[in-house]
Amino acid sequence: MLGALHKSGDATQRKHLENLVLNLPKNVRLHKDEPREPTPSWVEHAQNRLLGVLEESDIVFETVRGLWRERQSAKALPINRRPVGPRVTSHTYSDEELEEQKGISLKDPANKEMLRLREALKPLSKNDKNTSDAQEVERRWSVIKECERALKRYGESSPKMAEELWGHLVGACANIAGNVTAWPKTSDRWKTIRRILLKAAYDRSPEGDEEDAKDEGWPS
Repeated sequence: MLGALHKSGDATQRKHLENLVLNLPKNVRLHKDEPREPTPSWVEHAQNRLLGVLEESDIVFETVRGLWRERQSAKALPINRRPVGPRVTSHTYSDEELEEQKGISLKDPANKEMLRLREALKPLSKNDKNTSDAQEVERRWSVIKECERALKRYGESSPKMAEELWGHLVGACANIAGNVTAWPKTSDRWKTIRRILLKAAYDRSPEGDEEDAKDEGWPS
């Protein structure tokens, strides 16, 4: 603002503004018990900021022009940057970053393996158009069995990631039970689905989360 007023003003207005800049060190309100001599560094910096917005050709007082040249030679005049408003940035977190935020280290081979299985379950989610296709489920059926084995193997040593995998496994099984109709009632696959869902019905882990940070379409 000072630079704009000084540039557009007449000689009288420019003199008034230059006096304000020149007399800043003796007129500024200092901190309690702070000496005025020598000039505090923060006061000199403030004066340099004001001098930095003046155009040398527009300066009226020789004293101010001399001070401007002195500080300019010493490279003490900061660049007058255009003020900017709030900036909004966005970042899409990868699955790995989200797990790290939860305190789950993917440097642990067990956690890394369970994350792989969790991702492999996604085609069996309720949002997948092929979920009701029995052949598609059969092609991926081995993932269900792998998840059960991984949970048994890593459940105690890596409980956080195991809890996530368990929740996704239960969601996938519930979705299969509600959509697949082509299997005969005697199929061993139904025994596996039934065993997992019955266990989940009495299992308090994982607890429901009403405000999931990333909605993946799975039941809480």
